[in-house]
Amino acid sequence: MNARPSVLVVDDDAGVRRTLGDILTIKGYEPHVCSGGREAAALAGSVCPDVALIDLRLEGASGLRVMQELRVVSPETECIVLTGHASQDSAIEAMNLGAYAYVQKPFDVDHLLFTIRRAFEKRQVARALAESEARFRTIYENAVIGLYRTTPEGRIVMANPTLVRMLGYASLEDLVSRDLTADGFAPSYSRESFCERVEREGTISGLETVWRRKDGTPIYVRENAVAVRDEGGQVVYYDGSVEDITARRQAEEERERLTVQLAERARQVGQIIAALPDGVALLFPDGRIGLANPVAQEILMTLAGVGTGDTITHLGPYTLDQAAEGDSPTRWRTLETDEAIFDFGVWPIEPGPEAWVLIIRDVTEERRTQERILQQDRLAAVGQLAAGIAHDFNNILAVITLYAQLMAKSLVSPRDREWIATINEQAHHAARLVQQILDFSRQAMIERRPLDLVPLLKEHVKLLQRTIPEHIQIELVCDSGGHLVLADPTRIRQVVTNLTVNARDAMPSGGRLRIGIEHLQITTRTETPLGLTPGPWVRLSVSDTGSGIASDVLPHIFEPFYSTKGPGKGSGLGLAQVHGIVGQHEGAIDVRTQVGEGTTFDVYLPLLPAEGDRGTSCESDGLPQGEGETILIVEDQEVVRTALVTVVEQLNYRVIGAANGREALALLADRGSEIILSDIVMPVLGGATLLRQLRNSGVTIPVVLMTGHPQDEDWGDLKALGATACIAKPPSVDDLARALADVLGR
Repeated sequence: MNARPSVLVVDDDAGVRRTLGDILTIKGYEPHVCSGGREAAALAGSVCPDVALIDLRLEGASGLRVMQELRVVSPETECIVLTGHASQDSAIEAMNLGAYAYVQKPFDVDHLLFTIRRAFEKRQVARALAESEARFRTIYENAVIGLYRTTPEGRIVMANPTLVRMLGYASLEDLVSRDLTADGFAPSYSRESFCERVEREGTISGLETVWRRKDGTPIYVRENAVAVRDEGGQVVYYDGSVEDITARRQAEEERERLTVQLAERARQVGQIIAALPDGVALLFPDGRIGLANPVAQEILMTLAGVGTGDTITHLGPYTLDQAAEGDSPTRWRTLETDEAIFDFGVWPIEPGPEAWVLIIRDVTEERRTQERILQQDRLAAVGQLAAGIAHDFNNILAVITLYAQLMAKSLVSPRDREWIATINEQAHHAARLVQQILDFSRQAMIERRPLDLVPLLKEHVKLLQRTIPEHIQIELVCDSGGHLVLADPTRIRQVVTNLTVNARDAMPSGGRLRIGIEHLQITTRTETPLGLTPGPWVRLSVSDTGSGIASDVLPHIFEPFYSTKGPGKGSGLGLAQVHGIVGQHEGAIDVRTQVGEGTTFDVYLPLLPAEGDRGTSCESDGLPQGEGETILIVEDQEVVRTALVTVVEQLNYRVIGAANGREALALLADRGSEIILSDIVMPVLGGATLLRQLRNSGVTIPVVLMTGHPQDEDWGDLKALGATACIAKPPSVDDLARALADVLGR
C-alpha cells in the first residue's frame, strides 16, 4: 500500500497551521507543520515532502528565503507560496525562484486543494520520468549489442559502451570524434549506399557490412537501423543496433578454405593410398572389388586370383562376414601360405553407402624380425617409452596445471572457478592414470603424515557442490572431536573422489550423496567382518540412494579392469585403486548395498593417539611469498618456461628465463641470481651438467632441479654435488612456493 502524499506547512500563525493540518489530514494527506525557516529546513531534510505550503512573510524570516533553503535540502519538493498581502513583484520573484504556484490569503479551500493536487501530480510525473530515463539508461548502457545515433553527415551523436569497446576506443569522447563517412567502413564498403538505402526504405534489418576499428582492423557487423525524421520529413538521425559477427564470418571463410583444402587433400590421399606399402581395397556388399591400390591388386591376385571388378567371397578360411566380426582391434586376421604371412582386416565404411574397406599387408619379414628381437628388447623399450612419456607429458601438464591454478586464484566468479577446477582436474587425471596401476598393486610411493580428515572433506565437498549435478543433494556429517590419521592427503582425496564419482554414476536421475566421518572403538577382532585390530579407528562412509550393486557383480567390484560401465565410460581401476590405497594406509574397506535402495562404502583408517604429532591439516594458510629476489629459470620448452615465469613472478620474485644451461651461464655472469630453478633434461646443456660446471667453478648459488621422469637414478650424485632440492613435474604452485621459500630459509 502506497504512503500518503506528504505536505509541509510553514506558517507563523498557529491557527493557520492547525487549520491547514486538519484539512490536509481529512483529504488524505500527511501534514508536517512548523512555524519558521530553520525548523522547516530540518523537517524537509528528514521527510522530503512532496509539496510545501510556505507563508511569504514569516516572523523574522522571508518565505522566499525559506523556499530557497528547502530546495537545497529537498530539491524535488514542489513549493506553493501563501500570502495575505503581496505585490505582483513578489509573485513574480516567487515564480522565478521555482515556486509551483502563488495562492493569496484568505484562500479558497477547494482552490488550495486543487493547487496542491496539481503540484503533487507534477511531482509524480517528474519522478516517473526520472525513473523511466534511469531504466532506459541502464538498458542502453548494459546492452550486449552496440547501439548508436548518427547524423546524416556521418557524426556519432550517441553510442553505448558496448559499441565503444567493439570499435576499440577508450571512451565515448574518443569515438564521437570519428568521421564515419571518411573512415568508418572498410575500403570495399561505403556509407553512401547505407544512407541511400535507409532513407529510401526507412529501416534496414540484418544488413551485413564491414566497419573499421580504431586501429584500422576490419570488424564484420550485422546492423539494424531506422531513419529519424523531423516534422518536415527530413532525416535528422539514424538510430541503429550493431552485432559483432566477425567470429561467424571468419568461421564461414575458414569453412570455405577448408572445403577447397579438403578437395586437395582428397586428391593427395588418393596418391598416398596408391603409394602405400599396404594393400587397400574397396569391397561392395556382394564381394565385388570396386577399387584397389597396386599392392592390393598384387596380393589379391596371388591369394585368390582376382582383381578390380572381380568378386571375392573368401580370404583363406574366412568369409567376408567372418573377417568383419568383432571390435576394431580384434578384426585383424592372419593368413599364412607356404611362402608368406599376411595380416588383413575388413571394416565397414560409415557413414555412407554400405561398403567395406580391406587392408592387407605382407608381414612375413616383419614377423621373422619380431621373433628375433622381441624378447631382448621388450623391457628396454618399455623403460625408455615410460621415461620419455613421463618427461614430455609432464611438461605439457605443467603448463596446464600451473596456469589453471593461477587463474583459479585470481578469478572471482564461481562459474569461472568451476571451469578452471575442471581444467585442472582433467590435467591431473592424465597424470594419475599410471598412478592408478601403482596404487591398486600397492607399489606406489606415498607420503603419510598426520592429517585431520575433517578439513580435507570440507574442502572436497565444496568441489563436489560445483561439479556434481544439481539434482543430487550432498551432505557432510561429522561427529565431534579430532579425526587425525596417518595418511597421504593426495591418496585420501583420490579415495573420496573415486567413491563419490561411483555414487554420482549410480544416481543418473538424482538422489542424495552422504559423506560421513565418525570415531569407532574396536574391542575385538570379531567385532567387524573385516577383522580390524582392536583400538581407535576412523570410519569414512560414502553413501548414495542409487541403483545398488547386483549380487553377481558384488564379488568382483575391487578387481582391476572390472567395470559394468559401457565402453569409454570407465577404466575399471577406480575401486581397485581405492582398495590398494586403503591397504597401504593399513586400513580396510567394506561395502553395504541393496538393489534399488543404494550403496554405502565404509573406509576404516587407524586413529592417531591424541598425544601424537598432529601435524597440519590439508588446508593452507597461504603461499609463502618472495621479497623481490632474483630467480633464474632454465627450461628448454618455451611454453613450460613461460608458465613457470608467470607463476614465480606471481610469488613476488624477479625472474630471468633461459632456454638451456649455456644461456643460463651467460645470464648468470651478466646479471646474477639468488636461486637457479632448472630442468634436468635439456638440449645443448642440461641441468645436471649446468650444476657440475657451477660447482666446479666454485659457484655456490642454490640450485633446485625439476624432472619429468618418475625416478632419477642420478639424484644421489646430483645431491652430492650440491643440488638443493628436486621437484617432480608437473609442479603445483604450492610446491614451487614452498621449495623456493625453503631454499631462502623462510
